[in-house]
Amino acid sequence: MSLRLKRHYRILGTHLMFLMCMFILLKIPAAATSDEATADIFSPQFRQIALMPFLKGKFKSPNGQVDKPLSQPLSQIVFDRQNLRADGDQVLTRIVSDILKARFEEKLIPIEKAQSVFDEISKNDTFDTPRKLAQALGNRLQAELVVVGSVWRYRDRGAIKEIPDSPASVAFEVYLVEVATGKRLWRGKFDGTQKALSEDVIRGLKQIKMGARWLTADELARYGVKEVFKKFPIL
Repeated sequence: MSLRLKRHYRILGTHLMFLMCMFILLKIPAAATSDEATADIFSPQFRQIALMPFLKGKFKSPNGQVDKPLSQPLSQIVFDRQNLRADGDQVLTRIVSDILKARFEEKLIPIEKAQSVFDEISKNDTFDTPRKLAQALGNRLQAELVVVGSVWRYRDRGAIKEIPDSPASVAFEVYLVEVATGKRLWRGKFDGTQKALSEDVIRGLKQIKMGARWLTADELARYGVKEVFKKFPIL
């Protein structure tokens, strides 16, 4: 065999080897990117989802920082009654329930049933945490996912005695918890106080979406819930 022919076969063999390697690589699924991995976590398969009635207050610690509020005992929740309307938790529960009902329809366990079962759960403020209560509620309702929320400010205009013209203000957090593992799959937060349109242009323009007028706490809460749930992970 001539030297030229040997060289030709050697080049041909190299090309074939390269093509085989490319074929094998193409057959192997690519590793998921961070976005894809997140999407898998945030899009679990589920049959039922439940909403736990909103808790009143915000978790506090000696240094003011709470890294894992879902794991804090209920005894660590504090709130100022002047800043939290007596029925603020109930109103937010209904508003969030309406949003979830519109999105998930029959997959959402009726809030009346969830409330009834939640009331039956024995609670210990020293040992129980929002995560434990969510899992207990989910297990009793046979729901794979539970939405947990807490509200620490729900104030109508003029609610502060020292400031007669104080605007409406609402602040809350919501979480999505996987019942089987207790894992937090998502967190959303809203902390809004209406500003006068004349106070600054940027915030004033944002308020045009809510109407160029003074809002009630209920209206501000509905706006906040809609904004937060635009980023809710499950479609």
